[in-house]
Amino acid sequence: MSATTTPEQCLLDYRKRVLALARQADPPPPLCRGAALRRAWAGAAPMRRHDAVVAALGLDALPAACFGDADSELALLDPEPLRRMLLARALYSRLDALRHCVERAPRQWFAERLGQPVWQWLRGCVAAPSRMPLLARDADASAWHLDGWCRLVADGVWPWPGLARLAAASAGVDPGDAALTADARSRDFVSQWRAVAQPDTAGESAA
Repeated sequence: MSATTTPEQCLLDYRKRVLALARQADPPPPLCRGAALRRAWAGAAPMRRHDAVVAALGLDALPAACFGDADSELALLDPEPLRRMLLARALYSRLDALRHCVERAPRQWFAERLGQPVWQWLRGCVAAPSRMPLLARDADASAWHLDGWCRLVADGVWPWPGLARLAAASAGVDPGDAALTADARSRDFVSQWRAVAQPDTAGESAA
């Protein structure tokens, strides 16, 4: 865990995230699949929504040990810092392509969503060479978030499926049958991410 996070705090953050999903006007993935599910969500009481989230994401199978794992707190970030982290993870596998990107529009798009500290870190980050290209120009933010999520899960950062699905739902992405591509970069990414972004993400979660 981080220096300021305990298993008890992690459990509180987990409960907060589940309640936040249950209070959304629109159902989170995967509960947004199909008109019938959306109608049922709209007319459901808060506790019924809460139970639906727990069941759909498989959260009742989470062991107590997951709340003592240092990486679990990353899955429990509030939506904005979580999406920022997932985008950064996707780009971390594409640092060479990012450095060679000279078009102003995508660079500005990344910088706006990451914030200057993270953007500057990625641009100067030292990592093993990669030939992975950037996603297609028309890829939206959800595609980048999903790519980052898949890499973290494939590398075993979130070994509990329910916790991984909770992170996806909080970020607003639906993994569906997305391919999980491991590239063994996630552990290095997480250690560097904590040093660069933890003050910001901790502040946003506390807020």
